[in-house]
Amino acid sequence: MKNKWLYRQMISFLPVFFVFTVVISLLFYLSVGELTQRAISNANAALASYIMKMVDSNLQDVEGMIAKELITNPLLKYFGTASDSNFPDLYSKEIVNKLTEFTEASPFIDTAYLIRNKDGTVFTPGYKIPLDRFGDKDFITSVRQNGLPVHWTNLRSYKDTYQNDSSYNVISLVKPVPFDNSQGILVINIRVSTIAKFLNGLTKTEFSKVELMSQEGQSIYGQGVDNGKERLSTSYSAEEVSNYTQWKISVGTANEEMLDTAIVFTYVSIAAGIVLTILGMGWIVYVVRRNYAPIQSINDKINAYLLHKRMQHQGDRGKDELQFLETALDRIIDQSLLFEKQHEESMILRRQHQFRQLMNGDSQSDLEELKEEWQRQGLQLDNVSLFVSIFEIDKQQEFISKYSQRDQALLKYLLQNVIKEISAEAGICQWSEWLDPMQLGIIFQGADMESQEQVVRLCERNIEWLKHNVAFTVTIGIGSSCEQMDEIPQSYADAQESLKYKSSMGHDRIIGIWDIAGRKQGKILPYLNTVRTISQLYRLDDPSWHSQFEQLRMHLTTNLFTSDHIKNMLEYVIYHLNEEINQLSSDIREYWNKEVAPKLELMLSSNHSAQEILSRMYQGLTDFEQAIRALKERKNNHKLIRGLQTYIEQNYGNPDLSLMLLSETVQVNAKYLSLLFKEEFGEKFIDYVTKVRVEKAKSLLLETMDPVQDIAVKVGYTHSISFIRVFKKYVGQTPGDYRKNKA
Repeated sequence: MKNKWLYRQMISFLPVFFVFTVVISLLFYLSVGELTQRAISNANAALASYIMKMVDSNLQDVEGMIAKELITNPLLKYFGTASDSNFPDLYSKEIVNKLTEFTEASPFIDTAYLIRNKDGTVFTPGYKIPLDRFGDKDFITSVRQNGLPVHWTNLRSYKDTYQNDSSYNVISLVKPVPFDNSQGILVINIRVSTIAKFLNGLTKTEFSKVELMSQEGQSIYGQGVDNGKERLSTSYSAEEVSNYTQWKISVGTANEEMLDTAIVFTYVSIAAGIVLTILGMGWIVYVVRRNYAPIQSINDKINAYLLHKRMQHQGDRGKDELQFLETALDRIIDQSLLFEKQHEESMILRRQHQFRQLMNGDSQSDLEELKEEWQRQGLQLDNVSLFVSIFEIDKQQEFISKYSQRDQALLKYLLQNVIKEISAEAGICQWSEWLDPMQLGIIFQGADMESQEQVVRLCERNIEWLKHNVAFTVTIGIGSSCEQMDEIPQSYADAQESLKYKSSMGHDRIIGIWDIAGRKQGKILPYLNTVRTISQLYRLDDPSWHSQFEQLRMHLTTNLFTSDHIKNMLEYVIYHLNEEINQLSSDIREYWNKEVAPKLELMLSSNHSAQEILSRMYQGLTDFEQAIRALKERKNNHKLIRGLQTYIEQNYGNPDLSLMLLSETVQVNAKYLSLLFKEEFGEKFIDYVTKVRVEKAKSLLLETMDPVQDIAVKVGYTHSISFIRVFKKYVGQTPGDYRKNKA
């Protein structure tokens, strides 16, 4: 076998290394200068744009605030027409206060004053003075002669009246007062030094030069520039002109000589790179020969092995050393991985099978093997306390839809290991296996576990960890305490029984068998009539369905029910709602069947708690109620029908109440009125009135001790026999039996 690999490595590496290194070095060093210049120019352009936008934004904010005050403030509107004779002192103070508010409203505003054109009076935050004595009168005279500027003035010198020796540069905003009638002038001044201070906060850096010029070329601000005498270089500088003020800002780079030097240095580095490339080629030759020695040793051993096994490997003669090595390693690795995988899968399946047998009480035949596995898990056989717990993942449909199969496996692996770590910290041994995709069974054992409170505390730590670290929750069912392995199936059955009540008692919590052992089971049957009443009231758009639904919700969430009982009850609710809605008009039925009914069905399969399902169901019914009410409001006859409904509620005790009476009352044809009633409520007029009377009678039977005959008269029946017959038809029992049973 020849040393093909050694020469192949040298021939392969050297040309590639040389070409690649030289080309990359040339491309890098030739482009670094251009990229540097472009990056600096782009950075300067971005800085110039940002500074100009910030300056414009602050000036526009000031102008916008002033414009808003001029338009909306009645104080400024009155200002232009008044004089000292009819200008109360209180009003003057309000003007002064308003000017003070202007100067305090923005850190940019330096001074503000008002000039009344009628008599030339100037109002400032500190005093009132005639215009001819005002320090800034020259500017006011110029404004009156040349007209008011559109936005801000150019740089000008401002001199305060009482500071004769002090003046400073400002820009001014001049607005007529009132806004639509120039009877006065409002002047807002901003110091140039304030703008410069603001820009210092934005551009304070040793790497940039910034210059801000007015429209007429006056220098407003300069950082790193000698008062506008030193012009910025065009190699790296950027300019931005404001569409608002027409000011121009220029941003350049300090130490440009250093940048030019760096670019020159790149060309020098090219020559150094070529020299290093040649040295690198020599180093590759040396390293390849040196590192080939271990490969040669392995190849020699492979050759000896192949000579010994020549008859079995005739096809290997023409291969070089790497091919021989690859073939041998492939065979070893494949066989090792296959064996390891088979062994691991076998052990996991066997352990899970033993765990399930132990839980189900079927482990007698493999008792010795089970004891061995029990001890491998770190558990003891005698003088210990055992508790079986089941960790069940909540909201299983959401968990399956939210996470892929791979993510589910990772999260379940994480849950199992967290339980192991927390148990180890507490000094408690445990054995956990997944009983099904959503249930993790655990046997807790510890020498100090003398009470169920210790198990509860351990499970609470697991729930707390999950709450802060993952996006799903678990509910934990805990069985009764046991001391022997043959008692574990009963503890497991208790844990399963506890989890049956998670829908009623809530998710993300611990439910021990002791929590349900002494509690009285809730009853479903007494509330079946409530379900029917809710459905009927909902169809009739009677607001009292809300209180009835709340009564049902309180019953299901405060009493103890299994998940199956709650699901059956909610299915019964949905069934009756479907039956009632199907009596309404076709457009309402279509909306219900398309938008609401599928969502209600989905809620039942969501595996949420009863509290969550009922809350979502109530919200869905309320939304549908509002949607249908809006739909009905768009119909012309809805208001009429609502009026008739109110009339019936108020006059149900009138024995003469009939469709004809309503027709005469509202002056609408009786047949047409009957059609409207059927369309609105899904039933005939007489059926609706009868149900109203029966509901009122039920209330009177329970709330009063009046005789049945008197109650019949109160709800509109002159003959008690007719009342009793109707009541039994709708309620299923006579009024007397109803009162007796409810009492």
